Amino acid sequence: MDPLRFLFFFDAGQAFLEGQKVKPFKDLRVSTGAEIRFIMPVLNVPFRLIYAINPNRDPLQTYIPKSTFKFAVGTTF
Repeated sequence: MDPLRFLFFFDAGQAFLEGQKVKPFKDLRVSTGAEIRFIMPVLNVPFRLIYAINPNRDPLQTYIPKSTFKFAVGTTF
């Protein structure tokens, strides 16, 4: 296993109420981006640098950032 990995990701989804009208492409929340993972040999856990972009962001929802940068240790699952 290589200690350094470079990944691209795409994610889309949303929760809907029963009976709610769904417009699949318009109503989905979408993010895409890139991630660099470095496995620390001594600890055997990944150190992760993640850059994500929200290409489908509604300009009126200013509380949702257009892009973000995150640092994480370990896996998400």
